Amino acid sequence: MGKRDDKYKLGGEIELDNAFIATLIPEEEKDKPLKRGAGSQKQSKVVVMTESTIVENPKQEMKPKQVNHLKMVVIDNLQAETLTEVVKEHIDSQAES
Repeated sequence: MGKRDDKYKLGGEIELDNAFIATLIPEEEKDKPLKRGAGSQKQSKVVVMTESTIVENPKQEMKPKQVNHLKMVVIDNLQAETLTEVVKEHIDSQAES
């Protein structure tokens, strides 16, 4: 799936957020003291990007949006430069946010 996802860029209306996903700690680092919070070795920083379109006639009690594609990219830090680089690489320049 990763190779396929690299072949296209997200377009249309884009929503972007970050997430922290649990990861395994290597054996050699298990004895070291763990950090807490966003810098923890137990969590990977991930950028989540979704491409959605407006649904013309949504069913009752349904949201008027439909998610088409989703991309998740593991990043080293949450600095603006890093996020900007990821956005330029994975999102079409004509997309709306």
